[in-house]
Amino acid sequence: MQTVRAPSTLGEFNALLSKAGISQINGDQFTRLKAIRNKNHLISAVTRMADDQGALVFIRSAVQEALGVVANDAQNGAPSGRQAQGDSQQRAQVAQAQAQRQSAQQSRRDDPTENFDTRRQREDSHSGERHSFHVYGGKGALCFETDMTRGNLHTISLDAATATGPREYDWKSKIRIQLTRQELPVVAAVLFGFLPRCEFKNHGPEKDKGFSIEDQKNKLFVRVFSKEGARAVPVEPVDAYRIATLFIRQLRKDSPWMTSGDIINTLRAVVANRMAS
Repeated sequence: MQTVRAPSTLGEFNALLSKAGISQINGDQFTRLKAIRNKNHLISAVTRMADDQGALVFIRSAVQEALGVVANDAQNGAPSGRQAQGDSQQRAQVAQAQAQRQSAQQSRRDDPTENFDTRRQREDSHSGERHSFHVYGGKGALCFETDMTRGNLHTISLDAATATGPREYDWKSKIRIQLTRQELPVVAAVLFGFLPRCEFKNHGPEKDKGFSIEDQKNKLFVRVFSKEGARAVPVEPVDAYRIATLFIRQLRKDSPWMTSGDIINTLRAVVANRMAS
């Protein structure tokens, strides 16, 4: 991943836009941009868009929206001179306040993680917390758990255990797989029904572990395997929903400027469409 210094001036911001093939903006347009998008999210996204497709989509959409708002004002006939400057600043302040309120309200309405177990699992400062969800089957069980890669990226670890009796499972002999940066969004796309299946191999020190997830319409079918054998567990829709909230939570932590809706739309447009073609 490229290391890009956060821009501290409009000129530096525009230089990053130009490098990505995005139209540059003037001071008034930048004021509008900050009114419709959180400034910290803008700075974070613009420094990562060279390596993060979601960040690039976010910045391109935000700039286009800001340019469209300014163009509409010009067509409606804005006053000139000091009055225009004062009106522009006042409108920007009002728009920013409204955008902040709407963003907070929309996040509470749309964020699936708000309904996962307790409110303590909401996106907050407790970045070290781990959250997990178990799925139990007749022949095996799965555990999906939030995790961090060695590169400090948020991901999911998948554990699979065999059944030793009714509601009893051998977790001591479990197969454990940590999803890579490349695998996380692909698996999420399957969870949301954008891709029919996925399979990944070559996990573990000996490259002998892997897993597959298949969308069987009325349920998901998850298979985790190693040289010692395989564990296969069907996942019902309600359980798939709970698992999906963990994936959205981790994807949002690595792209904090994006809402859950932004991530879902990007999974459909960027991951699913390109892998299906």
